[in-house]
Amino acid sequence: MPLFGPPNIEKMKAKRDIDGLIKALDYQKEEYRDLDKRIKYMEVRESAAHALGELRDARAVQPLISAFADISDAAMEAVVQIGEPAVDSLIPALAYIARVAAPALARIGDGRAVEPLIRTLGSHNPASSERRVQAEIGAIAQALGEFKDPRAAEPLISLLADTHEYGKISVRSAAANALANIGTPAVKPLIAALGKGDVHEIEVKGEILAKIGAPAMDPLIASLKDENPNVRTAAASALGKFNNFCAGDELITALKDENAGVRKAAAEALGKLGDLRAINPLIEMLRNGDRDDRWSAAAALEKVGWQPGRDEDSAFYWIAFGRWEECARIGAPAVKPLAAALKDYHNERKLVVAALDKLGWQPGNDETGVIYWIFKMKWEECVRIGAPAVDLLIAKLGFTVEYPQYSQLPAAEALGKIGDARAVEPLIATFMYEKNSSDVRRAAADALVKIGDARAVELLVAALKTVDEFTRRYAIQVLTSLYRSGRLDEASKELLLAHRDEMSMPHVDFEACGKHRDDGAVGFPL
Repeated sequence: MPLFGPPNIEKMKAKRDIDGLIKALDYQKEEYRDLDKRIKYMEVRESAAHALGELRDARAVQPLISAFADISDAAMEAVVQIGEPAVDSLIPALAYIARVAAPALARIGDGRAVEPLIRTLGSHNPASSERRVQAEIGAIAQALGEFKDPRAAEPLISLLADTHEYGKISVRSAAANALANIGTPAVKPLIAALGKGDVHEIEVKGEILAKIGAPAMDPLIASLKDENPNVRTAAASALGKFNNFCAGDELITALKDENAGVRKAAAEALGKLGDLRAINPLIEMLRNGDRDDRWSAAAALEKVGWQPGRDEDSAFYWIAFGRWEECARIGAPAVKPLAAALKDYHNERKLVVAALDKLGWQPGNDETGVIYWIFKMKWEECVRIGAPAVDLLIAKLGFTVEYPQYSQLPAAEALGKIGDARAVEPLIATFMYEKNSSDVRRAAADALVKIGDARAVELLVAALKTVDEFTRRYAIQVLTSLYRSGRLDEASKELLLAHRDEMSMPHVDFEACGKHRDDGAVGFPL
């Protein structure tokens, strides 16, 4: 506990007692458990720092820098007030307390600090998880932004890389703000680096260019033609943040870009700009694009203030938002867009079909009609349509979420009735897949017999080597049926007869025949 009271800072200041004020910077720095005392003694030290700043005596610079760790705000303010004489001492302090020294140098504004700041930035690992390191990098980046020196642009751009490390977001944010603050001198290196890095890094660079504003517009417009789709996407997004229509024509052209991300970004940008010239191109995208395109176009049309009516375009608009009841209200003009939606809106297909039924739609003998009848589980209608139904029925043989197992059997039966040779190999794969149910596999085998394609012989003969006895036995039955059908060519018959003994006798050659045993075999009367 001190024997005497605190130093009289005002008296020292009036006497310009620099040595006394410097000594007061260390007043009662030892730890005190009593919070009130700690605060009281710290206020004394802060008052001493403020006084030294007001007196602007260069002798106080180094003691004030030494006080950065204790009373950082007050000590930094004092050093900044002293100004240029503090620069030579602040630069070495970057090595051990850049968190305070860097902003002090930035506020003083002496250009001698730029190169040391850049060197110090390079000495830190931006991927470090240490909060101290992250804070120092952020402080240096912010300081370089205040200087607006073009030499800092490339080192700052390197901090935008996404390393997925703790604290990296704050570093990236500081670097981004600094580059935006540098402004025009940062445009050229940012454009040059726009195509480097991952999608997020490229997006951040585009956002920085948007903040810089007008000087970045022409380079961004040119970037819409870059070979890298991520660059084109970032450029389109950035151009949407400008408050003018200068890039409107180029963004409209980008609606037809081969890359979906670019089209989406262009639509969003046009929506934000509210460019009425984009209405017709957006409607074209709404009508002719894929599901994602339609949503982007509809969202952009909503932002530019377009109002849907009771026509086809409006039906496409409501379809994009999944507003099926609005489509039904439109009536007949909505039928064609709803029928087209059957292809893309798998999860909402029940609602699409309900809207079409409400409008009295009659499906045709095309892909859309097949999708409709498959949803309705009207397999005979698929058979009636014939060839246009084959590919969709083959897809139903697959074991996916969209095509559940319960549709495999009727799909296989329908393919057999249609008799299209395109179904042979998928049906054999369905037959051979041991995890399929026996009913599904039998249906696939029966369909192969009905199609009667010679290619089935070679594939089924190979099945005779399988370990699964069910597969072997049913393959033999199918081969027998194919032989009896009279639809096989001579080569297929010869191949089949060459394996007659394998089919008509019990298998005892355990090693040679796939390590399976049979109790007997299926008869093969010719």
